[in-house]
Amino acid sequence: MCESYPEIPWSQLVRTRNRLIHGYFKVDSQLLFMMATVRVNIFHRQITNIILEIQKTPCSSED
Repeated sequence: MCESYPEIPWSQLVRTRNRLIHGYFKVDSQLLFMMATVRVNIFHRQITNIILEIQKTPCSSED
């Protein structure tokens, strides 16, 4: 899936998640705020477009 949507910064999302989960006290609060208020809107739009694209794709029956 990651290869199909290279516009999504998948590795950056994983690194951010790992930093939040495993190194909470090392998180830059200003960067986190910017991500939560600005970048999340961009990411939400991208993911919404992916979901709509997937929903338009007819299911194939594999036996």
